[in-house]
Order: sequence, then structure tokens, then C-alpha cells
Amino acid sequence: FLAFFNGKDISKHVMQLWSSFDVASFHSHFNNNNNNNAIKITYNQHDWEREREALMQVAEDCAIREKALMQQASERKRMPHRLMQESTRGHETAQWSSVGSTPGREQGGPSSAAKELAAKIANEQALASMVNEPLDIFDDDDSTRIKRLAIKNAFLHAWEAYEMHAFGKDEVHPLSQQGHDIMGLGVTIIDALDTMLVMGLASSPVYKRARSWVQSGFDPKPNKDISVFEATIRVLGGLLSAFGLTGDRMYAEKATELGDVLLTAMQTPTGLPASVINPKLGSSKQSFINPYNGNQCKFGDPTTLAEAGSVQMELQYLSHITGDPKYAAAADRSIAKLLSLAVKSKDKPENPLFPVDVHPREGRFVTDRISMGSGGDSFYECILKQAILRPLSAGHLRSIFQNVTVSAIEKVGAEVDGLSFLGQCSVTSPETMKRMEHLACFAPAMLVLAYNEDRSQTAYLVEAENLMRTCMSMYQVTQTGLAAEQYDIKVKPTKLTPTVRQKYSLLRPEAVESAFFLWRVTRKRIYRDFGWQFFMSLEKYCRRSFQGGGYTAILDVDHAASAGSASDANRMDRLDSFFFSETLKYLYLLFTPHSVLPLSQFVFN
Repeated sequence: FLAFFNGKDISKHVMQLWSSFDVASFHSHFNNNNNNNAIKITYNQHDWEREREALMQVAEDCAIREKALMQQASERKRMPHRLMQESTRGHETAQWSSVGSTPGREQGGPSSAAKELAAKIANEQALASMVNEPLDIFDDDDSTRIKRLAIKNAFLHAWEAYEMHAFGKDEVHPLSQQGHDIMGLGVTIIDALDTMLVMGLASSPVYKRARSWVQSGFDPKPNKDISVFEATIRVLGGLLSAFGLTGDRMYAEKATELGDVLLTAMQTPTGLPASVINPKLGSSKQSFINPYNGNQCKFGDPTTLAEAGSVQMELQYLSHITGDPKYAAAADRSIAKLLSLAVKSKDKPENPLFPVDVHPREGRFVTDRISMGSGGDSFYECILKQAILRPLSAGHLRSIFQNVTVSAIEKVGAEVDGLSFLGQCSVTSPETMKRMEHLACFAPAMLVLAYNEDRSQTAYLVEAENLMRTCMSMYQVTQTGLAAEQYDIKVKPTKLTPTVRQKYSLLRPEAVESAFFLWRVTRKRIYRDFGWQFFMSLEKYCRRSFQGGGYTAILDVDHAASAGSASDANRMDRLDSFFFSETLKYLYLLFTPHSVLPLSQFVFN
């Protein structure tokens, strides 16, 4: 496939590519026995071989197909009505003609009403035509479809390991081949439901078993301390997404049950959500343990900005599908309170700032640290997404988003010799720490989404692409092609270096998420190329190719000697649910046509 982009024949490379796949896993079929302790695995080898032969034929035709595509590209460049061509070549905004004008025609000359009406109709027809077809000839070509299949196969291989070793548990430990419960909510199953649906697995046994578990095995009230933030975005969000894509009322009913549990977190004096609750014991329990970081706390003790400000969208959507306003009311109260706590920057008093540690019970910030990485990240994007999801009742958040986000980027954003990054600083400090977390790579996606909503805001797109270059460099500077958790920005010469003791990779989704959004909006091939290179690194360093091997996080992104399944020396016994629900989903969507989950109709939580 890499050779394909250099215009070379790829047919001889196909067998080598297939050898990296676990052939059996693609059509594996699980049959749980009555006690769910043993799993029988069978697969239809004949079906797989037939599909493989078809794909081989596709690969052999790619060289011929490429010539035809390039000829089409040459012809399309000469079409005068393709107004979007400018935006496919650079970050400049496409200059849409005003009503009554025709592309390529001088403005201001005398014209009759009939000619203007005809021009308006021609414009509308041209726009409609572009909406209904790929704007880039490589939007959905043969190579792209084969890549989608490869990513889908990766999902099935990872899922096979989860279903063999951890089905019903929150997460799988691939090396020890066992499951682990963090909250007792079957997090991986529910988190992955919409990925299955997006990948076209709705009629597969894999999805049917997952749905069956949600229907009969999901308990929204485990006797465990649960993270309100994680339960909301992964579990409530997963149920609501599955309902949104299927209309299956079972998911809405389960989401309502969980939503009622999560509402107890809002019972603080300020309405800000507590970080941890126990569904069985409620808020009356004396102390809690956050299952994701092990910290002990009381109800309403300090939490992070991201946790307090990223649980509203799911509750608002739950009110939408149930008709019960109580969920949205609690969400609206909490975000209004949080926004009211803004502090002023010492150097720019007009800029509202939000430190990353907030006290829900007392309604105040308890530190002055500003970050768009851990502790802060999703607060910013969720302001924008609430406004997009509810344009009438939450439309006022658009201007708030602009003020809050611009203030944060001006505070923590910096540039060293052309390298843009988002660091950390305090409210009172004018200096930004020259360090960037991979978590902050969500920002390009957020900014390009804001630009997509208002194409006059070209500064959003410029900043998004500048930051995305840094995020892609995080992968390019390591030996494995995978990104570490955090990087130091060195000067003289300027370079990115993984932070000591932060060189592990959890296979996080933020960079490929941003690549997906940037590809959808700009149509620049560099973002698809980046996504494919990332996927190939996953296959080389994280995949354990035997049946049930799955994928693992890795300990050191600069330890390239650990390629393949032969050695587990550089592997972590860990695979987070977001690998299924975000990393592989965004990789898959990166190679889908623009008609699949269009940004004009869907919001990603």
C-alpha cells in the first residue's frame, strides 16, 4: 500500500501484507457455553479465502485504476464550477460566491434579473452536486476501501482477545489473558458498540453478543465506587450513541437507568458534579476511592476541570430522547456554575481563565494551573459541542467558547522556531512551560470543528494545522512511529523529545481524531497518510498476531527492537476501552466517504 502512493505496482506486496493478519480472526465465531468460562472458536475458511481472492484481484487492478483516477483528476481541475478546489489545496477559506454570482464571472457589471436567477440556480446545483459526491477522487477509491478492511480486521482481532479473556469485564489484560473490572459496568463492551455499528457489523455475531450482554448483563448500580466522568463519557455516551445509530429502545432504557444513577453526582451545594459516587450507597458514603487514579475523597471533594465540565452533553441528549428535562436541567446548571467561576489573567484581565482543579462542594478553583492537556482538555471542546448539539437552547455557548478557548490558547500556546505547542502555566505566570502532552492533540480537531461551523474564522484553521504538524511530529520522531504521553520542546536546535518516564504509549486517539476532522474539512491527503502510517506502526509493534493475542500498549516508544509477536518485553498488560471506541473508530472513519457520519449531522462526545 505504501508503494501504491509512489505510483508503483502493489500486487506483489499484497501477500506480505496479508501475512501480518490473523486470517482466522476475521470470521471467528464464538459460542459461549452455559457457564461462560469456555469459548469454542470456529471460522469459515472457505468464505475467507474467497474474500481474499477478491481483494487480490482488486490489488492487481490498482495500477490501472490509478491511471484512470489521475486522468479524472486532470479533467476535474478544468471544471469551472468546482468552488471547493481551493480549499482542497490549502488552508485558505473557499471563497463562496454571493447569491446571484457565477464562479469565474466578474462582479458588478450590468445584468438582468433573469441572468442573476439563472446564475443562482447554477450555483445551487453545483453545490448540491458537490455535496452528493466525493470532493476528492481518492475519497473512496479501491486503496481506501482495502485500508478500511484492514482497520476493521484490526478491530475484530482486538475484540477477539477481549471476548476470549474478558467478556463482560471493563477491560482486558492481553498479556495475562484475563479481564479486569474498574467500575463493574462492562465499559469496553458499551464503549465499542457504535464502532461496531460504524464498521457495518450490526448483523454480525460479534455485535449481537455485545447487545445481548447489555440487555441481560449490564447492571447500572454495581456496588463499586465509579468515576462520574468516565461512566458518563464511556458508558452513558456509548449507550446513547448506540441508540442514536439504531433507534433500539433497549439502549435508551439502559441509558435512562444509568442517567438516574449519575444524577446523584449533581447533588452538591453548587450543582457541580462530584467526581466519584457509589451507585448502591449513593452520596451518603463517608469516603470514596477514584477507581482510575486510586485517590481517596469525600463526596464533592476537588476534581478536575475536565471532569466537571465534560459530562453535560450526554445528559442533555438523554433529555432529548426521553422527553424528561431533569437531566438537561442538571447539566445546564452545572456548566453555568462552572463558567461563572472564571478567573482573570494578570497580564490580560479581559481574558477568562479556568484552572484545572475545582472544588464542586465549595464552588471554587483550588489551584491556578492552566492546561489544555490532562485535567483541562475536554472542557473546552464540550462547550463548543453543546452549542452544536443544541443550537437553540445552548447557542449562547458559541461566543463563550470563542472567548474561553482563545484566552486559553493565548495563555498556554507558544511557538519555538515554527513549532507550535500547548504547554502549561499558572494564572499569574507569563511564561509557558515548554512541554506538551499527547492529550492536548485534541485541540486541532476542536479548532477545525469550530472553523467548519463558521468558515469566516480562518484563524481557527490556521492554528489547527500548525498544532497538528507538532502532533504528527510526536509520532515521526520516535523509533516505533508511536507517540509518547508527553514531550519536552528542546531549543538550539528545536526538537521534540519524549519526556523521561513518560515514554510509554497507551495508543491514545487524540492525534488521529484530529487527522480525521482535518481530512474531512480540508481534504488534504497528508492527514490520511499520517493515519495510515500510525496504523502500520500499531500493526508492527502492538499487535500480537496469534489467535486471542489482541493489541497492547507499549512501554517505550523508542524501543524499536520489539517488533512482532515474538517478544513481549516492551509491552504493557493493558488495553484501554478507548482503543476500540476512539482510536480504531477514527482510523476507520479517516478512510470512509464524507457521507459516513457527516460533521453537519453528528457530534462526537
